[in-house]
Amino acid sequence: MSKAFVRHPYAKVEFATETGELTIFQKTKINESQLDLNILSIETKRDIGSDDCATFSITLVYKEEWYNSIGGNDLVIIRLGDGENEKPIFYGMVDSIYESESYPDLIATRSLVISGRGFNKALIQFGIGAITDLQTVEYTTGFFPHQIDVMFKNSPAKIIETAYNHYTENGIDINFANGESYKSLARTIFKDNPEDNEASIGDEQFYTQYQGGLWEFLKELRNAPFYEIYWEIEEDKPTLIVRPTPFNPEEWNDLPEITVKNTKVVSKNLGRSDLETYTCFVVKGETAYSGIAEMFGRPLWYPPFYKKYGLRRLQVNSKYNYVGDVPQISVDGASSDGIATTETTDNAADKGGTFLYPLPNARLTSKFGKRTDPVYGTKGKQHNGIDLATDAGTAIPCVGDGVVKQVGYNNISGHWIEVQHTNGLVTRYQHCLKKPPLLKGEKVTRGQIIGQVGSTGKSTGPHLHFEVKKNGKAVDPLPYLEGKGNSGSGGKGGPNDTTTEISKVDMSTLLNGPSIEGEKEKLKDNIKEFGGKPTQESINRAQQNYVEGIIQNAINNPWDSIFNQKSYLDYVIEESENQVEERLNRVDELLGSNEGNEFASKKVVNLFNWNIHNNQMENGNITLIGDAKYKIGDRLLLEETDMEYYIENVSHSFTYNESWLTSLQVTRGMKKGTRFDAPWNQYKIMDYSDMQSITGVITPADSNADIENYSDNNKASNNTDGLSSTRKNLVNTFLSKAGETYSQGKRMEDGYSDCSSFVYKRTCEALGISYKGKWAPSSSSIPSWEQLYEISFNEALPGDVLWRPGHTEFVSDEGINGRSFGAHKPGTPAGYGGKIKNGKWQKCYRIKGIN
Repeated sequence: MSKAFVRHPYAKVEFATETGELTIFQKTKINESQLDLNILSIETKRDIGSDDCATFSITLVYKEEWYNSIGGNDLVIIRLGDGENEKPIFYGMVDSIYESESYPDLIATRSLVISGRGFNKALIQFGIGAITDLQTVEYTTGFFPHQIDVMFKNSPAKIIETAYNHYTENGIDINFANGESYKSLARTIFKDNPEDNEASIGDEQFYTQYQGGLWEFLKELRNAPFYEIYWEIEEDKPTLIVRPTPFNPEEWNDLPEITVKNTKVVSKNLGRSDLETYTCFVVKGETAYSGIAEMFGRPLWYPPFYKKYGLRRLQVNSKYNYVGDVPQISVDGASSDGIATTETTDNAADKGGTFLYPLPNARLTSKFGKRTDPVYGTKGKQHNGIDLATDAGTAIPCVGDGVVKQVGYNNISGHWIEVQHTNGLVTRYQHCLKKPPLLKGEKVTRGQIIGQVGSTGKSTGPHLHFEVKKNGKAVDPLPYLEGKGNSGSGGKGGPNDTTTEISKVDMSTLLNGPSIEGEKEKLKDNIKEFGGKPTQESINRAQQNYVEGIIQNAINNPWDSIFNQKSYLDYVIEESENQVEERLNRVDELLGSNEGNEFASKKVVNLFNWNIHNNQMENGNITLIGDAKYKIGDRLLLEETDMEYYIENVSHSFTYNESWLTSLQVTRGMKKGTRFDAPWNQYKIMDYSDMQSITGVITPADSNADIENYSDNNKASNNTDGLSSTRKNLVNTFLSKAGETYSQGKRMEDGYSDCSSFVYKRTCEALGISYKGKWAPSSSSIPSWEQLYEISFNEALPGDVLWRPGHTEFVSDEGINGRSFGAHKPGTPAGYGGKIKNGKWQKCYRIKGIN
């Protein structure tokens, strides 16, 4: 015999009005069958989706005193219960109250309808933004002091937390008649991925010049779909939650799960659809500068879907780029050792062993942690290793047994080598004199010489920058090293601190050197090429350097006129150029350490995994017997079907006859335990051979160049008659390099080039300039290369340089009516390209010194 269950749900609504507290009940009276009909109905809704704010609507029996006492922005707390189980299901503030009159059965019936929004109404209504009308310099405007410092190198959760705390502490001040306030009631939970600690806003100008509501601003900062921001009730209080989207098994399984028996289900409306099935997944960076958007690796795709869906593309623009290494996953699915965050190392016993002190006779000039950048003078920069200064050419020993993980070169680290040791430890050696003579995968032993001290890359003099990484995180190397080096007084801040001395020398030289007027226009053009405006960070640096420069010049040259100083504009231009160069260097480092760019960014992998099951997942609505335990962002498991869902919306409905229902909008429904089965994580990194197999034709390279079939008869034709000797020499030089292998990682080595290094190296060779130990400009910065000046296409001769965003080549010996010549794409040897007059080239340049 089945049991019958009798429920007696009830409602309680509390208002904090200007005149005091008002509590209205809807509940069965003790020992009576009669109902107190003050509350006719309640409807609430809150979600994790696109809606701006949770909403409520309450219908009450009409009473004059209620109509007169309840007003806009009054606090509302709605509680629903069943027996002893009473819980708050909504915190909000009143938007409107109005009287409604109807005539059922010709009898006049009056009621009060009160509607409003959730607790974040305060954030929606609170406007923020810089008043640029009051500023003499537009770029110095901002929301609050040091916001730019926060936006540089912080996770979305941290940036949102900082902005929220500032405005709630210094702006929002809403108090209620019951003695509570917005500040006393609202709670916050901020969670982030450690890997995002190296992130920074891509286009900070948009945010520093934003004008609008605080809630919209916070939503912009969350970087959807990688983070979620929403309000829930936690520990009976309204709580703002910011957290990473649960893409992966560990994050998903950490979510609370509610199991529901079939007896609790009132109705279901669930189904599947393939309307949001995608084949190709792309993440790009958002930045004010052109040519820096491609920071998240190649597209990922799932070939089995192609024949049914074609190349259906899902592209997301990440509002955050990475100051450090972009978090990656290697093609075999294992995590790489990108610098995701740092950790302190207090206990040497936990280090998995000790290493040799790499250069015991060198001077320790900079330790691990925050410091002033020795090149740019930026304060508070994280230094992820130690610097050991000694003579150039000094042998560098490997500090422990291991295997060479990678050897590379970039503008920041110069020549570098990484060695993988046991226990998750990796050591890194930077600024080597030349390429270390070892190959990836080669075994090395403790004490074996693996390189020489140099000053390549971003360096102020010969030294070894030495790093230790533990499970991908940069840690302080000193606790891992045996013995002591020659630190003496050479540590940070000591009398022999070369960082401090170098900064002084650089400043003095900068201030008293020759005029830079001739360089100013070139810098302006370069800045214009990358977005047209200096960044806020550049402005901040320029202001600081300008003031420090005036003071330093007054000390060094007390009789010198202040008018001999570099102008403030000079500093702005210089710092803008520095920032552009820093960001380009990050791209160079990223591409240079991953030959062929064959890596998968974690962001793209997460996007792939979150959406690859879309055509298999159930979505829809489940209506249940009312309960306050259901929360957005939790998991729901239907016991009868063993289906697991993600709760995105929770709505409660209560009516005067004591009916209480909870309606859940659910997504991502799959059988328990199958969510991370194939095709989850079965991505393929898209390359040009994929496109060729799809289309049957050779596809454009990164530069979108039209490449004609390369074969043995596609060789230089030496059409150089009538050219000057210098031009003929240049043309013959690049024609002789036909067949060079395309590589971004080895672009400066003999026999290898990408598009910009091919142009750079051939130019240097023709002019008798050594490029050894240097790093070619990227294709994006070719227009600002001082060795070039712009000409019209009508003037173009063989040997002139063609450019468009992302790609550059030479005008071949065939002339402007013929083909281009250069490095094209991975897998295609350097040689002739497509016809020049195909409308794709934007600019043409001539090399200084080539007549």
